[in-house]
Amino acid sequence: MNDKPIEIRIQNQDPNKISLEDAVKQLSADLPAVIAMNKLQAKIKREMFMAFTREGFTEDQAMFLIGR
Repeated sequence: MNDKPIEIRIQNQDPNKISLEDAVKQLSADLPAVIAMNKLQAKIKREMFMAFTREGFTEDQAMFLIGR
């Protein structure tokens, strides 16, 4: 897992002068993409869980392996 901090960049903005209002506007604009990405990640994790349980892992073991 990558422990690097998440960096928020707002297009055409000086990173030292980003206001909270600008950050909220950018995150709001990105929200549909974030929601779509979360749906895909959920589907991937479910498929991983199902694959582990089909292979004989317990549900607890499968949850541990997919990282909850």
